[in-house]
Amino acid sequence: MVMQHVLSDELSYRILVDLEYEADDPFAVRLTFRLPGEAEVPWVFARQLLVDGIVAPSGEGNVHVRPGGGEDAEVCIFLHSGEDSAQLNLSLLPLIAFLIRTDRLVPIGEEVSGIEAGLGTTGIGTVGSAGSAAALRKVPAAEPAPITRGLGPFDRIDELDALGPGWRLAGWDGAPYVCHVQHQDRMVGWVEYRPVGDGRAGWVAVVGGQLLSPAARPDEPLLHASAKHAARTVFAAHQATLAA
Repeated sequence: MVMQHVLSDELSYRILVDLEYEADDPFAVRLTFRLPGEAEVPWVFARQLLVDGIVAPSGEGNVHVRPGGGEDAEVCIFLHSGEDSAQLNLSLLPLIAFLIRTDRLVPIGEEVSGIEAGLGTTGIGTVGSAGSAAALRKVPAAEPAPITRGLGPFDRIDELDALGPGWRLAGWDGAPYVCHVQHQDRMVGWVEYRPVGDGRAGWVAVVGGQLLSPAARPDEPLLHASAKHAARTVFAAHQATLAA
């Protein structure tokens, strides 16, 4: 798998990274890379960090994962060891493909069952097609689809070029809190700004009439900072459906 080793906002270079998963150690992934002139560096950390980091910042120790801050569909991995640190950026789709492979070996959220079953197959996700939302679970949405709310024709269309051709956000000037997520002019899901209790609010993603939530917190909808970030989650869920 190819990642970008980021040295600064202006400077980065490509490196080859091995990202491995073994079913007999179902909670962990192994990331190994070699910087020029240095020895091979292995890191072992929780698979769940990658799962959650696709859509929201995750990690509290030496490894942190978060979505890229720009328009590109990227994920950023931050590694810290003493005074040393490294930032590795990778495209979203290869990471999702890797997580699909791991989920087929041991489903995310069922790692304890995998251990009890004595699974021993090894899988290395370095090749695969795009798309999975193995990071996500669904809970019922409280609101009907926007198109059934009498909002009329769309007033604005925003292209989501980072997700690929044909992806766009369609919305209404009179209802700026909700947008359709479309692919090739077909609604795939929608995103909506709403309060979720405890004084919190944010953009949620809805696919098939159901809110998307992180596997670690299945009763809470996943909150996003913007409509475009929520649209990335809709995109990931849609790709998972295609790959299933």
